[in-house]
Amino acid sequence: MAVIESSGLTIDGTNWRKFTNCDGLSEPESFPPGKGESITQAKIICVGCVAARQCLEFAKTQEGRVGIQNVMSDEEIDALFEQRRLTEEASLNAND
Repeated sequence: MAVIESSGLTIDGTNWRKFTNCDGLSEPESFPPGKGESITQAKIICVGCVAARQCLEFAKTQEGRVGIQNVMSDEEIDALFEQRRLTEEASLNAND
């Protein structure tokens, strides 16, 4: 469960979609891009998403690759969450 610090809101398994960067896109049918289309913009959207972890957990329960798994490789996803862990760790250490 993640807490969005500035607002005190909690992201959990029931409400995570409200916090996704892809929610409410003006052209939701274009996200994620179709086969053969560039996924660069979709990756940028996923990398900055506060609900990426919940999206990944949801994707793991679905048939095929959906959500963040449809946009990023497993290696890219691992690197994203490792970078977030390191950033959070550095932030905690800076506050000590």
